[in-house]
Amino acid sequence: MEDKIIKQFYDLRKEVVYDTREFEVKMLQQMYDNNKLYLGLPTGSTLEYSRIIERVLLGYPTERINVILSTTYPHLSILRTNSIEIRALLSFTSNGFKLYGLKYLTEINNLYFNELPDNIRNTIQNYWVRAIVASEGFSERYFNFN
Repeated sequence: MEDKIIKQFYDLRKEVVYDTREFEVKMLQQMYDNNKLYLGLPTGSTLEYSRIIERVLLGYPTERINVILSTTYPHLSILRTNSIEIRALLSFTSNGFKLYGLKYLTEINNLYFNELPDNIRNTIQNYWVRAIVASEGFSERYFNFN
């Protein structure tokens, strides 16, 4: 019995292959525009997305994202993520919604990304997102734990 437990433990731990990386939002945007980034079905409201943008602009960290490097399509660098923050950042930088309901940066309510001053746009595009980048099999199991 003990041998089976130990074998199962070590066998599953061998599959845990991951790294931590940082991705700049403009790099993620380029990957998304080139169909090399898959985000799944949209989640979150425009108000939630707007508040995420406000937090980024005020310098607050986003949650660390979980990313799967796909081995199914090796010709593409397809990434999948469970992160509402990435959806918000990429949707906004693509002029997908106007900001609204901001509590602190009220002067930019009702503006699209392309209507913001250059230095504000650069702050968003140059924002770094931390990610756990894992092998496909490990990541699927990890996502199911959370």
